[in-house]
Amino acid sequence: MTTYSKLRPSGTELSLVVKFNLPVDVQGTTFLQIQNADTDDDMWIYLPALKKTRRLVSANKRDSFVGSDFAYGDVLTLSPKLFQHVLVKSEVYDNVECFVVESVPKDQSKVEDFGYTKKVTWLRKDNYLESRVEYFNDRNERIKTQTTSNHRLLQAQPPRWIAMKREMVNHESGHKTIVLVEKTDTEKELEDNLFTVRSIETK
Repeated sequence: MTTYSKLRPSGTELSLVVKFNLPVDVQGTTFLQIQNADTDDDMWIYLPALKKTRRLVSANKRDSFVGSDFAYGDVLTLSPKLFQHVLVKSEVYDNVECFVVESVPKDQSKVEDFGYTKKVTWLRKDNYLESRVEYFNDRNERIKTQTTSNHRLLQAQPPRWIAMKREMVNHESGHKTIVLVEKTDTEKELEDNLFTVRSIETK
C-alpha cells in the first residue's frame, strides 16, 4: 500500500491518496480524499477490475475499507470539529503518559455515517499521536479497538510523527487487520494534480 498526503493551501485540510499494491485481488485499487473544512469531504475509489471510479458519500464512512477491519471513516483524516470532546483522565498506556479523551459526534447523522456513537482515545502527551482508540455502539458495547505502535519522528521542526504499525480489532467478528509502514519520504514535493480523479484512474 502506498499513501500520499499533502496539506491544502488553507493549512488545515489535507488531500490524501491511498493505492493498494497487494494482495492481488485489490491491486491497483486507489482511494482519493479531498478534505473540506465546512462541508462533507470529497471521496472517490477507483476499482481497476471494473475500470470505474465510484464517488463515495458520507454514509460510506462506516463501510469496510477494501475488505479490511478498518472503515473508511477510520482511514480518513476527520476534523475534530465534528465531535464533542471531554477529557476523562490522564493515565499511562504502553509505558507513556496519555490523555484519555471521550469523543461523541455532534450531529446524529454523523453517528449513522461512522457506525459508532462514541470513541475513547488514548492520546500521547509527548507527541499527540493516538496510541489506542476504542469505538462503541449505541448500546455502549465496544465494537472495535485500534492500537498504534513504533512511533517515529519524521521531522524535528515543526515536530511530525507517524505510527509505523496500526492494528484494528473487530470485537464482533474476532478478526483483525494490521497495517505496517515500511518507509516514509517527507522531502518529495507532490504535485496538486496527483490528487485528482483523473490521476487515480491513470496511475
